[in-house]
Amino acid sequence: TPAQLQSLLQQGIAHHRAGRLPEALAAYTRIRAVSPRHFDAMHLAGVVALQQGRALDAIELLTRARQLNPASAPCAMRLGLACMAAGRAPEAEPHFRAALAQQPDFVEGWNNLAYCLKAQDRLKESVECHERATALDPQNAVSWYNYGLTLSVYGRTADALACHDRALAVDPNYAKAHFGRAQALQQSYRVEEAIAAYDRFLAHEP
Repeated sequence: TPAQLQSLLQQGIAHHRAGRLPEALAAYTRIRAVSPRHFDAMHLAGVVALQQGRALDAIELLTRARQLNPASAPCAMRLGLACMAAGRAPEAEPHFRAALAQQPDFVEGWNNLAYCLKAQDRLKESVECHERATALDPQNAVSWYNYGLTLSVYGRTADALACHDRALAVDPNYAKAHFGRAQALQQSYRVEEAIAAYDRFLAHEP
């Protein structure tokens, strides 16, 4: 019955949130056996596959889920991530753009699209996406860190350093931003400051 399927879905989600991926997948698989067009079960099975490193399985499941519910921005986003995990950046791009068309204030979406464009050496477009992400949520340390990485590749080391500083202003314990800052300082030939920044990274590395 629908009530039993919903109960099984909730059990699967509880396992999923607790990190018990095999148990979560088993619940989603049982639902799909009874209801092959169940969007949530298909979508979440795809998410499990992505988390388990099975990118091709994730692409298959999330593609089918997208066909069942084309309006789901999270599903489109995760299909894009699965394509990226499989090394298929050009295929990922339209999925990220579809998610952002449905949810333009999706900060994670702008970060993911920026990464996708960077992987295709389209750095100017990538920078524009980072600008959108940081403008939408200036208190998101991850967005500033990612922006800094792309600017370093672009050769804009002073701007990259400023981004890592912004990330650390939001979260002084964010180890990756300390590392990004150290790299930017090294690129700027500020060796002693870079060494100190690497030391701070090691002190914050979990």
